[in-house]
Amino acid sequence: MDFAGCGALNLDIIYELQSSDFSNVLGFDLQPGHEVVLPRERLAGTLERLSEHGRMIARSGGGSAANTMCILAAMGRTTMFFGVAGAEKAGEEVIASMRGVDTSLVQRLNENQVCIVLLSRKSRDRGLCVFSASQSLFEVPETWMKALPHVRCLHLSSFSNPRQLRLQEELAGHLEAHQLLSLDPGEIYSALGRERLTGLLKRTNILFITEHEVELLTGMAVYDGAKCLLSMLCSHRPEFKLFEQTAGAIVVVKQGKKGAAAFGCDGLILQMNACEVKEVVDTTGAGDAFNAGFLSAMFAGEGLEVCIKEGHRMAALSISDFGRNWLNVLVASDGFFQHLKGIGLPV
Repeated sequence: MDFAGCGALNLDIIYELQSSDFSNVLGFDLQPGHEVVLPRERLAGTLERLSEHGRMIARSGGGSAANTMCILAAMGRTTMFFGVAGAEKAGEEVIASMRGVDTSLVQRLNENQVCIVLLSRKSRDRGLCVFSASQSLFEVPETWMKALPHVRCLHLSSFSNPRQLRLQEELAGHLEAHQLLSLDPGEIYSALGRERLTGLLKRTNILFITEHEVELLTGMAVYDGAKCLLSMLCSHRPEFKLFEQTAGAIVVVKQGKKGAAAFGCDGLILQMNACEVKEVVDTTGAGDAFNAGFLSAMFAGEGLEVCIKEGHRMAALSISDFGRNWLNVLVASDGFFQHLKGIGLPV
């Protein structure tokens, strides 16, 4: 198995609003570009407010690591997922959305976690409201441990409940030296501070993170923060071309429209602009698509520049449609290349 993902499995419900003042519509604070976690009991009231002030435009499976695994599967990589889905209809919907991903080890518990995605009709800004499930998994199932040795790369993203960090730390601690660990902490984990993430960071080979998350995690500006995080990562150098250039672990700072910056042992190694696209439909999951493009290129033996370029291309493709709908163009190469041309990307 090329990749296994572990993190939240969400049911994403996407609403479009006229305004980007999400806080006024919701009745609680949510700024564009950010994410909040709320108890499940507040979901019904939030949906009621959104039915009055917004328009539901799509439903999709979601979750950062889950998105990345789905994209890698669509790109031809073998993938599986360690996570928790609801035992009800929503859980079935989420699992069905994981096309091409081995979900046989996903645990089924109670109700599924829901993520409300808010999109501003004019600015295309987005905000995320995660309504956590009432029951969570806190111990690693034996089936996950049996499958872990057969995985070449474990890719982690956040759970909504920080207590589940221990579960991911246990998985990371059982990886062999030749197995990669890539981590995208997102805003939820980054807000915990770097001390809480030390257990994961010390085993991480590739850290995918945004500028805002670097500042949250370290309390430092991006350049100093990235160097600080790099010093905390795994010292082992895996046998990929990419790590010959970085001389060890790598921090990839995702900068939205500005592109991405890669930091290795000598500091900033490469800065590359993002792709320009004709129209932005939905930016949700663009960072997850970047991760998939980067990781797939790395597994193909490519160097850092090509890895970032492929990350940008997948991210640009992802913002051309809502949720995971854009993945339909990856299943057939003709449709994929035609779509790339249609949104103005190089083939």
